[in-house]
Amino acid sequence: MARYLAQRVTTRTLAGRTGKAKAGGLERLDRNTQSLFNVSGNRWFGWDGRNDSLWAHSIGPILDEREMGATPEHVAEVIRNDPNMIQHYRKVFGHSPDGRTAVDLVVDVAKSIAAFQETIVTAQSAFDRFRDALARKDLVAAATYPAAAQRGAALFTGRAQCNLCHIGARFSNDEFDDAGVPYFTSPGQVDRGRFQGILSLRASPYNLLGIYNDAPDRASGWATEQVAQNHRTFGQFKVPSLRHLTQTAPYMHNGSLKTLRDVVDHYSNIDLDRIHSDAVPVLKPLNLTEQESNDLVAFLESLSGPMSER
Repeated sequence: MARYLAQRVTTRTLAGRTGKAKAGGLERLDRNTQSLFNVSGNRWFGWDGRNDSLWAHSIGPILDEREMGATPEHVAEVIRNDPNMIQHYRKVFGHSPDGRTAVDLVVDVAKSIAAFQETIVTAQSAFDRFRDALARKDLVAAATYPAAAQRGAALFTGRAQCNLCHIGARFSNDEFDDAGVPYFTSPGQVDRGRFQGILSLRASPYNLLGIYNDAPDRASGWATEQVAQNHRTFGQFKVPSLRHLTQTAPYMHNGSLKTLRDVVDHYSNIDLDRIHSDAVPVLKPLNLTEQESNDLVAFLESLSGPMSER
């Protein structure tokens, strides 16, 4: 079933590259489209972390009246009346869709979509080859990594302290922070970010604490049990992975920054008055020189690699 879905998407789709700052379906939404690259490594899903599994997050666009605007009954009807879908469904789940409720079928569809999404991974990047060359002390191979990117990597983990949030194999701590990007969506309208996401997560019938979690030990719901809402989370958004980011412009939760240079300039000149007063004081203006900005962009670009498949 995942292979069937794979025939219907493109690299542009996987990257979330719609050409627009804001996502849209039946209506325009308030946030930028996130990429699907390496999405299986996430702990939370969505800019506000409103879901704790990839399959639960896949349900949202199907049923959201602003996106696809479907109902469980519509989804069930499509599956039950499409011979190809029935065939694939039987092969995956071992029985006919006729004996399942409409909501059960939505969940099954979402889990099939998630199974496909988990295959979307990126191969080694120029930075990875540089890292591996250093690990094996192959200085000849390491020297092929551009000098600008090397300086940018040193800046990333040094004075800029980008690695405080963008850490690990995916270059993300998979948590939430206030990056100084406006969260007003229109006059008088505010995107509450993680603050609202926690409310949505706890209220969702599809979270990992619910009856649709069929993991053998259901242990993966521990984080959902522990997550707590507080005022500090207002206006916080997901720290995105930096993998393959040359393919995922525009940037930030609202798509307000068009290029990587725009992102670097944002952090170089960040307005501390815009940062939430309860936020952890990590960010500060970097005041980068022209060369430092170019070097940091060169490093960020080196984190992109070709597509792979599990």
